[in-house]
Amino acid sequence: MNVVMMTSSSSKSGGSRQALYLAQGLRDKGHGVTFFTPQGAELPGLDPGLDWRALPESRGQWKQAVEKVLAAHWDAGTPCLLQAFHNKAVKKAALWGLGWRKKPVVVAGYRGVVYSPHNPLPYWSWGIDFFLVNSRACARVLKRVGVTDKRIRVVYNGVPQERLLPERSSEEVRRELGLDMGGKPVVIGSLTDNKPNKGADRLLAAFSEACREERFQSSAHMVLVGVKPERWQQRVQELGISNRVSLVKKVENVAEYLQVFDVLAASSRAESMPNALLEGMGLGLPIVAASAGGVAEIVSGNGLLVRPGDTEDMAKALEQAVLDHEQRRAWAGESRKRFEEFTVKRKIERTETVYLEALANKELAMGRGGDSA
Repeated sequence: MNVVMMTSSSSKSGGSRQALYLAQGLRDKGHGVTFFTPQGAELPGLDPGLDWRALPESRGQWKQAVEKVLAAHWDAGTPCLLQAFHNKAVKKAALWGLGWRKKPVVVAGYRGVVYSPHNPLPYWSWGIDFFLVNSRACARVLKRVGVTDKRIRVVYNGVPQERLLPERSSEEVRRELGLDMGGKPVVIGSLTDNKPNKGADRLLAAFSEACREERFQSSAHMVLVGVKPERWQQRVQELGISNRVSLVKKVENVAEYLQVFDVLAASSRAESMPNALLEGMGLGLPIVAASAGGVAEIVSGNGLLVRPGDTEDMAKALEQAVLDHEQRRAWAGESRKRFEEFTVKRKIERTETVYLEALANKELAMGRGGDSA
């Protein structure tokens, strides 16, 4: 099987990493993979061994560059598949695919967010044969804008084992966070950022509210990883919790901090399939999270779901998670079990099955002399 991937994102965000994991997994299974990224993108540096191609600076020349690689396959009589990631790439693929309907190529889009697309036209276009989505919640959003079930494939995100391997010891990380100064608090951690949608402000407010309970205050410590400390220090002081909160800037190896967490918390208003929660599950962490988007597909028997944006609800859930040790242990065991559904191996297997089925259908349609509508 030959797969050409294209992303319009230059970052190594969670969505970009999922595209990389897919490319690596397909390559390692012996499939041909070519990956187009914008010039100067960060992804190629994470695995120089992949067949990376830089998209031209002018978007008007993207089609020529991508079609040259696809044509090498279809001119040899070998069907191939183009997988487009991120908004601009999906728009381009939706347009190009209209002109490729009688070519031996399958065109796939990708959607990994749970807000409605501002421009639904690419999702209506028959230039794209199907869309991969990373949660049932995301699938529901596409169906609301008119994409049929027949054109949607749900494949959950996956986490590779290397994302779960810390480079520093837990003792070293605890010293950095000031958690080795006596006592052993229950550490509530969150992998977040500064965007309002991620809800760091709501999580801090909920922690502050929970600290009104004396047993909680004396037992808990919160760590936010991925924020700009200087942006949040004043807010932490205003809430009166500066001695109970550690703020950590964005890091590459999140497992170093996950290993010292006792509970993983998230308070986003909109998520499809957050990698942070999956990584925490891989290390057996109980989860307390707002039930936004696809989060409810992750948290089932391994933690608590709260109403998005409800600070009081989150505070009560944090209290329960901190003060009930036996319940935390039970949730931790369930997280380890549930994580088996979210490994990179499972993601690759499921995607490979989807791709092979789509290519077989394309060959069948071409053999009948029709197109794959």
